[in-house]
Amino acid sequence: MINSQEIFEAFKEAFKNDRPKFIKPWMSSWDYQDIRKKRQVDYSEGLPTDFYTYNGPEDIVEWFKWQDVKKPDYFDEKLVDKLILKSKNFDKRLFEKHNLDFNLSFYEQHVARNNAQDFILSNFYPMLHPKKGQKVLDFGAGYGRQFNLWSQSDDDNLVFVSIDAIPKSYCLQNLYYNNSDFKIHEYVYEKDDFNLKNPQKGVYHLPTWRFDLIPDNFFDKILVVQVLQELNGQLVKHVVKEFQRILKPEGVLYIRDHMNAWRPTHKLDIDNYLSNNGFALEFKPHIIDKTDLHGIPRIWRKLNPEVINKQEVSTRQRLIELKNSIDSATGGKLKQLIKGITRIK
Repeated sequence: MINSQEIFEAFKEAFKNDRPKFIKPWMSSWDYQDIRKKRQVDYSEGLPTDFYTYNGPEDIVEWFKWQDVKKPDYFDEKLVDKLILKSKNFDKRLFEKHNLDFNLSFYEQHVARNNAQDFILSNFYPMLHPKKGQKVLDFGAGYGRQFNLWSQSDDDNLVFVSIDAIPKSYCLQNLYYNNSDFKIHEYVYEKDDFNLKNPQKGVYHLPTWRFDLIPDNFFDKILVVQVLQELNGQLVKHVVKEFQRILKPEGVLYIRDHMNAWRPTHKLDIDNYLSNNGFALEFKPHIIDKTDLHGIPRIWRKLNPEVINKQEVSTRQRLIELKNSIDSATGGKLKQLIKGITRIK
């Protein structure tokens, strides 16, 4: 297994080499945290503060503690409890492997519940894509928590892609993905050989500035949880454009955040921007944020030209509807007149 210093140095080297050709300044920043640091905002003790360094597995404990906000739940407890147990077993193995000390009771109610909620929400809605052999993208993956339950799904051919640009979170993701038996394709080690054209089951890990390595119409599902509101507006517009390119026409974009109630870095109305840039909102529950659920989940569908064409009313259909309306308004006289004309002919 790769040690802490190796992955951090490899990330820095990849950043240095890619910078002239691929990296714009706004592509590799976490504006919310950068602004907080610039303003010298105090962080609670035991939480991550420097996101541009990596100290090793112990950093993941700080990230877990970050999830100390209440996670209300309106799902059936039997369903949630099963997923909490699966999540806990996965991370317990991680704790034991790296001799990490963590409060499992806290973990169940905060970290594992959060994992369970996202897995349920991103999978329960009827979708057109196949249930097997899915290609899933986790954008702005944090320490990689979405992979926990996805890696334990019954999809034997799952292709899980993770994208991030922040050194600490990128290194933690590598650590987290190594907690499974999935083969990991790591960009910072396989730069010249990294290929998503014919992917096999496994994890494909790459930085935000290499969206170009992802083929068009590739993903069945994209997960974006508590991310877009904390980036700069230019980066948000860039990734929305990329989502539109790399998502299949029937693909799903799953977002959970606090919508416009939480916009610490930009004033872009993300839902409105998505609506104007190739996405249709298919699901949004009528709930109170932080009371019924932490964050408002939404499911967006990439607009499919074939669907739009099928939904458009043809000229012939409009004429038929007009004829029926007139016939109804005249008590059937139009129909009688047409029959009379037909008889004369």
